[in-house]
Amino acid sequence: MSERQRERLYCHQQTVAASQAEKIQRTIRDIKKRNVTPLVKLKVAGLDKADVDSSVRAVITLWRPSEVLPLLSEGAAYMVYNLTVSGRGNTVSLSNNRSTQIERLRAEDYLTELVYEPRQVRTESCLYHSDCLGGHPSLVFLRAHISRE
Repeated sequence: MSERQRERLYCHQQTVAASQAEKIQRTIRDIKKRNVTPLVKLKVAGLDKADVDSSVRAVITLWRPSEVLPLLSEGAAYMVYNLTVSGRGNTVSLSNNRSTQIERLRAEDYLTELVYEPRQVRTESCLYHSDCLGGHPSLVFLRAHISRE
C-alpha cells in the first residue's frame, strides 16, 4: 500500500470513528431527555383470616409515589382504597390512580407477624440461583468502575 493510500485509509477510519462517536453522543442525549414516570412496587399480603390461611399475596404498583412513599413503612398494616384492577389469565395487577387512598391501620401484631416477610440482603452469587431470590427480589446496584481493558 502506498503512502497516499495509507493516508486516505487513515482519514476514512477517522471519519467513520467520528461519525460513530457522534451517533453515540446523540443517543446518550436522547436517553437523558426521556420522560420517565417513577414507580414503586409493593408486595402486599391480606390480614383477613382467610387471606392469612391461604397465604394470599399481591403486588401493588404505585405510580408517582413521592407523596405517599414517606408515609409507608415496611411491615406495617394499611387499608388501601380505590385501586385499579387489571388482569390477564390468572394474573391480577393492582395499581393506584388519582382517587387511591392509603390509610394506616392498627393491626394485631400476631397477624402482621404471620404475613410479614422481611427483606434479606443477598450476595452477588445468589443472583445465579433462582431459588435463592424468591418471587420478587429487590435489587440495588452500585457501579464502582468500568474499564475498557
